Amino acid sequence: MKTYTGDPQNTLAYRNNLAVSLMDSKEFTEAQAIYASILKKTNKNSIEYARILANLARIKWKQDPTYPAVHEFLISLK
Repeated sequence: MKTYTGDPQNTLAYRNNLAVSLMDSKEFTEAQAIYASILKKTNKNSIEYARILANLARIKWKQDPTYPAVHEFLISLK
C-alpha cells in the first residue's frame, strides 16, 4: 500500500479509516486484512492496539454473527 505521509501515526489513522469505510461497505475480508496488518505493527500496550483489536473483533462478528468476539473485546479493555 502506498504511503502518503511520513508520520506513522497518520498512516495508522488513514488505514484505520479505510478499514472502517470498507466495513461499512460490507467488504469485510479487505477490512479484516487491513486491521490484521495494522495490529502486527502496533505496540500491544497502546491505546491504538486496543482500538484496532476491538475493530477487528467487530468486523469478524459482523461477518459472522456467531463469532465469539467477547474475548477480544475484553482484551482490548485491559
